[in-house]
Amino acid sequence: YTSVGNPYPSNIDSELFMSANGSVSTLYFWNNTGQAGMNYATYTTLGGSPAGGGSETPTDFISVGQGFLVESSSSSVTFNNEMRVSDATIFFKESTVEKHRFWLSLNNESNQNLNNILVGYMSGATQGVDNQIDGKQFASQGSALYSIISEEKFAIQGRALPFENTDVVTLGFQAAEAGKFNISLSNFDGLFTEGEVTVYLKDRQLDIIHNLMESSYTFESAAGEFKERFEVVYQTEGTMGIGDLASAAVLIYKNNQNIVVESKNEKILSVELFDLSGRNIHSNNKVNANTYQIKSNAQGVLVVKVQTQNGEVVTKKVINK
Repeated sequence: YTSVGNPYPSNIDSELFMSANGSVSTLYFWNNTGQAGMNYATYTTLGGSPAGGGSETPTDFISVGQGFLVESSSSSVTFNNEMRVSDATIFFKESTVEKHRFWLSLNNESNQNLNNILVGYMSGATQGVDNQIDGKQFASQGSALYSIISEEKFAIQGRALPFENTDVVTLGFQAAEAGKFNISLSNFDGLFTEGEVTVYLKDRQLDIIHNLMESSYTFESAAGEFKERFEVVYQTEGTMGIGDLASAAVLIYKNNQNIVVESKNEKILSVELFDLSGRNIHSNNKVNANTYQIKSNAQGVLVVKVQTQNGEVVTKKVINK
């Protein structure tokens, strides 16, 4: 990383700066958020991702006197007058590059913003690592969400156009300590604004697909790093007419101190019960009946996973008080 700053008495255009410095892949802007390791906002030609703590999102312009870090394969950078912009240019600038983006936020149980990431689809991007489009996550000791490309962590990830709703974006999660967290959709534009695409978060550990456009997703986690727990997807089994039918045929509800599972059609093959951290509380893979009851003293939100004899899997949340 190299520390530099805007040397002019005017703003400069971030994209023009990167265009003149092909060795620069990502810009990082310091913002003292109080979240260890998450004090740097990130910028690439795809856009900006804010630091934690509700800080501002970097824009296409670097202000007068603004210092920043660059990730670069060269030890020097170039500034020139062509990068300088007036206030009028800032106000009227329009992007000529097709972009469809969304931002995800990670918060803790107190709703403190821990960090943010950007995922977007734009012209020139691929599903691999793209210079000046994908931005690596600055090293962090705190809890953080990130996307993954070729086993590396990214705060900003660009994906190829045209958009396909079968695309899957792998997310990693690091918990500095055990606790409850939530992931939310903090902003979006392009196709996502137009309502043509729904953003779902898939919790692979609990086998849950959650619509982030309706609400944030709350989960519990032990301390550690989890590179395979979450994915962003754009369709569910129900989109293809399979999951909804299975879900409607299996009822899961509370009856006094018991959790009751009823299958209207196929016999139940197995039933598993998890807490939100993914810990298996109860498991029976030899049910062979249409009704099954679980008595559990576990409190809070629990996840029931049911498999019927025809192979259908239904997962639902219940609240055990």
